[in-house]
Amino acid sequence: MSFNRIPDEFLIAGNTTDGDYESQVMDTAYERAYLGSIRFFDENGVQVTPSAGTVVFTMSPDGINFQDVNAGSFRAQDAYLARRDMPSSSGPARKARITLDGVNGAVSFHASIARY
Repeated sequence: MSFNRIPDEFLIAGNTTDGDYESQVMDTAYERAYLGSIRFFDENGVQVTPSAGTVVFTMSPDGINFQDVNAGSFRAQDAYLARRDMPSSSGPARKARITLDGVNGAVSFHASIARY
C-alpha cells in the first residue's frame, strides 16, 4: 500500500477524568485515520498501564457528530498490547475524539492520530 501524502499527526492530551477529549479541526482531504498510539502517565510523568477503564476512539465527518471506527473501543489496560488491533477509519473527518470512562492507575494521557 502506498500513500500519496505525507502523514500528519494530530494530538489529543489531557487528564484521565471521565469524558470526551477532541482533536483540533483536521483537513477532510485525508483518506485514512489511525489512533497510532495512546499512552498513560502517573503524576510524575512516567508511563503506566491503567488498572481499569475503557477508551473509545471515534471520528467526526462534520466536527459535531461522531461515528464509531474499526476497533475503536478497548480496555485501557490493553493500550500497549501488541495483539490489539489499531483503531482506524476511512473517509473524510473534521475531528477525532477520545472518550475515557473509569480509567484508574493513571492521571493523564497522550494520544496520537495519524492522517494519510
